[in-house]
Amino acid sequence: MNGRNATMALENWGESIPAWVLALAQECDRTSQVQAAKAIGYSPAAVNTVLKQVYQGDTSRIQRATEDCLMHAEVDCPFYGRLLRTRCQEALAGLGPSAVKRSCRVCKNNPGRKWPTQHSKGDVCEA
Repeated sequence: MNGRNATMALENWGESIPAWVLALAQECDRTSQVQAAKAIGYSPAAVNTVLKQVYQGDTSRIQRATEDCLMHAEVDCPFYGRLLRTRCQEALAGLGPSAVKRSCRVCKNNPGRKWPTQHSKGDVCEA
């Protein structure tokens, strides 16, 4: 059984609703839009417009934050092996050993193949 937010998202997205949008809607039903937004590092207005499929911007960062924080997305790291994508971001931000840096530069999970020095919005989940 779906709650109010999941029902709204399904009505607006239809059968093509992405898994991450449904996960976000279900988190809104479990907690609230305000709490779900805080958990992924975005505003309640952004969450609401995504659920209504009227968000004007690129949703890829909201998708990534939802997958990381609510769906616990994993990646295959060439240095550490299988780990949560958020742990990958922590390794990137931590400026670890040079072997890690070399691995990150060739990793398919590191778009741009750079060694980032800071997190982007949504890279770290709220507790």
